[in-house]
Amino acid sequence: ECAIEPAPTSKAVIGQATGHIGPRNLIASAGKAVEITGSSYLVDENRILVRHGLDELERRSRPGVRALLRKAGIADDVRLDAEHLGFQLGPRLNAPGRLGSAAPAFNLLRARSDAEAEPFAAEVERFNRQRKAHQEQIVSEAFGQLDADRRVSKRAGLVVIGDGWAPGVVGIAASSLVERYGR
Repeated sequence: ECAIEPAPTSKAVIGQATGHIGPRNLIASAGKAVEITGSSYLVDENRILVRHGLDELERRSRPGVRALLRKAGIADDVRLDAEHLGFQLGPRLNAPGRLGSAAPAFNLLRARSDAEAEPFAAEVERFNRQRKAHQEQIVSEAFGQLDADRRVSKRAGLVVIGDGWAPGVVGIAASSLVERYGR
């Protein structure tokens, strides 16, 4: 479970980092939050960036944020937390970049109206579905290769390879192998 608690840092550092995050910094702050919410790096300045990124997303003042939340099925009255970022919003925002250009996600977050944001949200959602399909294919093929290897239990490390595997998806697919094989 991801949780954000006040960082045990000096008031001077916290004071410098407080305040409204403008539209340009929303993308950076949200990106940092997405990058680290699934990790153990919610300390010091990262904790502050994530907290402010969540606060800005929580305002739902940006059309792209509202459209993304709708696509993720997150109701308007739900208070956003690191779990939403790490498991619902982050994967959607990262999907276009994992499969090619991150421009659709960037354009979604910088959209100035609901009408402008909606097509980008739909495109980001389409990329997310494609990312999931690629991930499932890679995992399935990798399991097939490893299940066919009678010596897999004796191997210190595992190596699999496949044609057409999206390089941006291989790493997240590898987590399924780690879960199953413990390495």
